[in-house]
Amino acid sequence: MDPILLGLADRARGFRFVRGSLVADLQAGLAEQGFLDGTPDGIFGNDTADALRAWQRTTGRDQTASLTPGDFAEITGTPAEPFQVCLQITADFEGHGFGKAEGDFDGALITWGIIGFTFFNGELPKLITEIDQADSRALDRSFGPLADDLRHGMSIDPRADRVAAKSWVQGISRPERPKQLLPNWVAAFAKLGENPTARRLQLDRAREKYWKRAEKDADRLGLTGMPGLALCFDIAVQNGGVSSNERSQIAAKLGDESGVSQQTRRETVANVVAENGGWVEDVRSRKLTIARGGGRVHGSDYDLSVWGLFSTPAGAAPATTTPSHAQPQPQPQPKPAAPPAGTTGVPLSQEARFDAFFAALDLRFFTPDEFRYLGATNSNPDKVGHGFGLNHLPDEGLWHAMIPTARIIDRLRGDLGAPIRLTNIYRSPAYNAAVGGALHSQHVKFTAIDFYCSDGQGPADWARALQNYRRAGDFKGGIGVYPSRNFVHLDTRGQNVDFAPEGSS
Repeated sequence: MDPILLGLADRARGFRFVRGSLVADLQAGLAEQGFLDGTPDGIFGNDTADALRAWQRTTGRDQTASLTPGDFAEITGTPAEPFQVCLQITADFEGHGFGKAEGDFDGALITWGIIGFTFFNGELPKLITEIDQADSRALDRSFGPLADDLRHGMSIDPRADRVAAKSWVQGISRPERPKQLLPNWVAAFAKLGENPTARRLQLDRAREKYWKRAEKDADRLGLTGMPGLALCFDIAVQNGGVSSNERSQIAAKLGDESGVSQQTRRETVANVVAENGGWVEDVRSRKLTIARGGGRVHGSDYDLSVWGLFSTPAGAAPATTTPSHAQPQPQPQPKPAAPPAGTTGVPLSQEARFDAFFAALDLRFFTPDEFRYLGATNSNPDKVGHGFGLNHLPDEGLWHAMIPTARIIDRLRGDLGAPIRLTNIYRSPAYNAAVGGALHSQHVKFTAIDFYCSDGQGPADWARALQNYRRAGDFKGGIGVYPSRNFVHLDTRGQNVDFAPEGSS
């Protein structure tokens, strides 16, 4: 069976769509041959899968919506390099694309570009200088009157004069959120990321510095195949490579290496690298996801069999030549079962079963009891006849409906970096009618959440983040903005809907 280079992720199981430069190249090739409309967005979603099926049908192939390396070369006219395959997953973990810029949220001063080039380690100044030299108008076209200020900032060596570098970064950052750059600087970096020369030089830099280090580390560690290369590339980008001390620790843990599987070797490397630096669990989640072929990173579930790294889907029983993906993540969607017994043999209450169900989702920021909140009106004796006492926990058959929404709100909480309060979740039909909810409200179906965030911003900002997720294909659903009441409505109904301010949810 030919290996899969790109495929359609199983969104019904919550897996993230494949995205990256290889997907964009595929889309451009399909568009050139008349199978796909629109501008390539680099996301392998349903439209891309339909276009690929049409190409497969026309060329007499099985309509699998999966792409082999040979298919890719035929559609695009160029082969897919191992570097590009590995770059896609690391770039998605980094979350910057070619243009997104972040301020000093982790001591890097500024982070920008496809693998997160940073000001602090000197990679960003080198890259900006190379772009300026290769295209003398690129910075001026993108930054306008800010271009000379950028050139000045990039001339500061942060290792020699961190105070001056930090002071410059603070001057272009938001006073109320000092870890974010000012909007005009964010927009300018984004525009520079659209420049073809800037993109080419980003890729050249990633290949020259980080890919070469990855190939060297993989050879030293005895890691073979795409998974081994992808793991070492992610280590090179996020951690600077595998140090000699880490190699010694890995060798000690593996002991007599005869009979050690590639999966065991990868997992050992992943854990040693994670435990020898900062942000331990973030590093571990990335490295083990690559090592095992699936997992959760930054709130998203990955099946790397459709990213060109593994041939067995995450969670499937492995063949003898493919790595085992048996692991805690990604979790299959929990399904309501018969009431479990507690340690005393007494069946657990509905509330306890509800808590156990949501605990199994392994959310980073929300506890099960937050999804049990029944609304302020339900608990207000002054609202007798208008909602008081009319709400209750949803029936167990509805619990699974909340999973996609819960995962999106959990991810948003991490990205906003501030507490989120859930104010309206499930409404029983009687409660929904009493509080004036829409007849077919998503709250009755247990797919909706109303919320606010204590981050100093407002509903329009929170909704904008959700709209970015939706544009990226991370969910399909409704977003409602309610400025006067300071909340946003989110649901995952399966089709995209936007509510006018103060409209009905």
